[in-house]
Amino acid sequence: MDVKDKYKKQNKTKGGLKDNLNEAFQLLINNIKDYAIFMLNPEGYIVSWNKGAERIKGYKADEVIGKHFSIFYTKDDVKKGKPEMELKIAEKKGRYEEEGVRVKKDGSKFFADVVITSFKDEEGNLVGFVKIVRDVTERKKMEEELKQKEELFHALVENAMDIVMVVDREGRIKYISQSVERIAGYTPQEFIGKNALELVHPDDHKFVLKNLTYLVDNLGVSKRIEFRIRAKDGSWRYVEAIGNNLTHIPAVDGIVVNFRDVTERKVVEERLKESEETYRTLFEAATDAIFLLKDDILVDCNIRTLEMFRCRKEDIIGKTPYDFSPTKQPNGKDSKSAAIEKIKAALNGNPQLFEWKHRRLDGTLFDAEINLSRIKIGGEFYLLAIVRDVTMRKRAEEEKERMRKVLQSLWKLASVDVDYRTLYNLALNEIIHLTESKYGFFGTIDEGETELTILSWSKDIMKDCRIWSKSRSFLINKAGIWAEAIRKKKTIIINDYLSYPNKKGFPDGHVPLTRLLVVPIFEGKKIVSLTAVANKPTEYTEEDAELIKTFMTNVQLILDKKRIEELYRSVIETTGTAIIISDEKTTIIYVNKEVEKLLGLPKEEIVGKSWTEFVVKEELDKMLEYHKLRSIDPSLAPKSYETKLVDKKGDIKHVLLALSVIPDTNNHVISFLDVTELRKAERKIKESEERYRTLFEKSKDAIVLTGMDMRVIDCNESALKLVGMTKEEIVGKSFIELGIIDEKDISRLMETLYKAMREEVGNVEVNIKVGDEIKWLEVSPTVLEKDGKPYTLLIIIRDVTERKKYEEKIKLTFERLRIIHELDKGIIAGKTFREIAITALKNIREFVECEGGALLTYNTEMDEFVLITDADKVIFKEGTTIASNRIRSFEKVKRGEIVGVENILELDELTEIEKELLKAGMRSHIHIPLIVRDEFIGILCLTSKKPKGFDEKIDFMKEISDQLAIALHEARLSEMRKKAIEQIDHNIEQLAILVDHIRNPLASIVALAEMHVEDKEIADKILKQAERIEDVIEKLDKSWLESDKVREFLKRSYKD
Repeated sequence: MDVKDKYKKQNKTKGGLKDNLNEAFQLLINNIKDYAIFMLNPEGYIVSWNKGAERIKGYKADEVIGKHFSIFYTKDDVKKGKPEMELKIAEKKGRYEEEGVRVKKDGSKFFADVVITSFKDEEGNLVGFVKIVRDVTERKKMEEELKQKEELFHALVENAMDIVMVVDREGRIKYISQSVERIAGYTPQEFIGKNALELVHPDDHKFVLKNLTYLVDNLGVSKRIEFRIRAKDGSWRYVEAIGNNLTHIPAVDGIVVNFRDVTERKVVEERLKESEETYRTLFEAATDAIFLLKDDILVDCNIRTLEMFRCRKEDIIGKTPYDFSPTKQPNGKDSKSAAIEKIKAALNGNPQLFEWKHRRLDGTLFDAEINLSRIKIGGEFYLLAIVRDVTMRKRAEEEKERMRKVLQSLWKLASVDVDYRTLYNLALNEIIHLTESKYGFFGTIDEGETELTILSWSKDIMKDCRIWSKSRSFLINKAGIWAEAIRKKKTIIINDYLSYPNKKGFPDGHVPLTRLLVVPIFEGKKIVSLTAVANKPTEYTEEDAELIKTFMTNVQLILDKKRIEELYRSVIETTGTAIIISDEKTTIIYVNKEVEKLLGLPKEEIVGKSWTEFVVKEELDKMLEYHKLRSIDPSLAPKSYETKLVDKKGDIKHVLLALSVIPDTNNHVISFLDVTELRKAERKIKESEERYRTLFEKSKDAIVLTGMDMRVIDCNESALKLVGMTKEEIVGKSFIELGIIDEKDISRLMETLYKAMREEVGNVEVNIKVGDEIKWLEVSPTVLEKDGKPYTLLIIIRDVTERKKYEEKIKLTFERLRIIHELDKGIIAGKTFREIAITALKNIREFVECEGGALLTYNTEMDEFVLITDADKVIFKEGTTIASNRIRSFEKVKRGEIVGVENILELDELTEIEKELLKAGMRSHIHIPLIVRDEFIGILCLTSKKPKGFDEKIDFMKEISDQLAIALHEARLSEMRKKAIEQIDHNIEQLAILVDHIRNPLASIVALAEMHVEDKEIADKILKQAERIEDVIEKLDKSWLESDKVREFLKRSYKD
């Protein structure tokens, strides 16, 4: 009996396991197809089989029941005893499970998920096993494929050129691929858990956050963007990123972002874009016309081409360059032939650069510079033409040549040393030459622009003109064409005089005119002179007019300069200050008499030499250094300082020097103030101090010993005298307790004393009040040590009151020189009485530091003053008249006394002026008389909000007021001379009228006497008296002519 039959029989005899199963359960088991479920006896033989087992294993029930379950194992597993081992484990542990390879009926292998469960009876005896098998081959294949795919994906991700990153909804990095190290220099571990935005460039942060938010809010969408990330070395890399929201996939649960480094691409793109934009911009924005030619046909052009040729693009494309040219070029060549010749040469590879005359669409011509070059586009040759409009350049070259001639003529005029009339004649001759004219005249216009006075006629006018009386003065309202330039205030150009409609006609003998150019010369808005030229062979142009305007404006400057030079010499000769004028090479070109006195040499032995010859050797380097620095930048060198000169005898002269540059020149004005005597006095004082400094009790300096607590231990007699106290009043007290030092100086004094304790050398100047006297002290402390430790302070106190006064005096002297210099400049510049007064007031008030000031000019006839002030907020308006009786102590002031009020509040009675001053917050005022050559011309009035506001600077104000009076007197005389000339003009006119009024009736009387008086004796008497009257008239005529000469002389003198 075989095993199968044996177990079938055994099952029947024992009732079988099968009979013990529930029929329904057995039916369920049998119909399961996805799982092989079968039972084994304790030895491993199969005792049941379901349809799932049949499907999976390939065996039918009758083929397998009774057989050992090892038939399902590979030979190697059977040989190794694997089936028996599994049953032992199941029996021991109750269960065994694994996934492994099993064998089907047809010998094929499959992956099986195996579970073997042991069954025991109530006594614990093994009954058998249930084995459940599931075919997981497909799953295994899928897992293997998935594993391979994962490995492939991991290999791809880890070795890809791109960065793969997964971030959660908050932007934290969950995963980042290894390629981040290659691209950005970071290891993946450096980023896990960090916010991805930390990598992003600050400028891109908002943009990236916006797109990340969009991805988070939109499931399953993707987004492609470009931005910059920071590499580990600090550089920024451009990346192209594609983000996908895969939060709906549990295995991912995040935003997957692929980064690609596109830095090099971006650089290339940017360069390409820049290159394209650059070339297109250059093409379209070029200031030259640029067009492209295929053979001789225009195929493209830039905007400038259309502007230059004044056409539309369709007007020029398809045309030839010679379509936009005149028939002939300036050299006479045919434009078409010449153009084709140039085009052929350029197409043969020979670049062409030439000048050409082009014609715009509207027919106007212009000069051009052409550059033709061959270029290759798409394998074909084209010509690139660059056309530059050089019309303005050619005009500029012509204008440059004209201006060269103008400058040459101006230089010639500026270089000659002649009188004014000769200079006018020379200027007119140059104008006629420059404009190629035959005739011309130059004249000045009066203040009211009513009359022209001719200063110069051209030689040809004087030769060709046949008018018997050549007047030099003409009324504008009666004049002809040339006066239109004055009436209309513009240049008149007439190139066809005969056809000009508004002519008044010529007097007999006038020179014939064909062309006329009349140019008014302005000073501000006023016409000051007129230049006219005529009969140029060719037409006059605006350029001719501009040439005359430029030339004559500069001629006027030359004349003004000459006049100023003369006035300047006059002023500096009369001043009491030594003044030198030197050029940029230190050569002296002018000195006044005071310099001769200072150096003890005549002018001839000074002028022409370098000022370095009169400077002492030890001062020379300093002065030359200042001179060099001043030539670089005037602010680098001081304007005033002290130096030493040597005179004819070899004596040293200490001088205070003030220097300024003459405007529009490289020349210098140097003023000297001799302070030799002051320096001698100072040196004597110093020598005296040095002789007694080392002596304590006999020392002129105060010497004080203090403890380290600053309390006085001892002092010498000089110290006691200095403060006016006894030793008992000083010893044991500190400087503060003595109460003699100004509060503002206490801190500086204490700081210096403490520095001395730290062995830092220093001194300080303080002032003390002894009774009513203010004294300046120089305090120099020194620490004295004992056994290497400080125990006392030795304080040397020097009374420097006199030195401070001297320094103040020097300061006042410098300020006086500066203000005098300003007044001198005002006189030289021809400023008015009021302008000089305002300048002086401003400088004096600033130096004196007072709040108010005015100049009261005295009118002798009206016995009153007219007020001038420089202040913005004034107590009395400018021009206010003030009676002399309103001025305190007027008679004293008029006699030359300075009258001041130290405190207005202390006055019992106030003048009306003082009441107004008090209302304005003023507390003191001072009246300083201004007297020149015993003539009282006014008062310098200064006011201050402080009592006694002028005590310290009274001497300064007295000195400066004398110079101010001179300057104001000179300004007033200048104005009076001008008025005198005007009055003489009026008198001459009246005298001429009077002569006419007498002569006409006289002629009638003579005629009546001769014709109607029959009594011969009476007629003779009448005629005799008429002759006497005629003699008087003749004398009046001569007087009129002499007055006219006087007037002309005064005018020239005034202008000079």
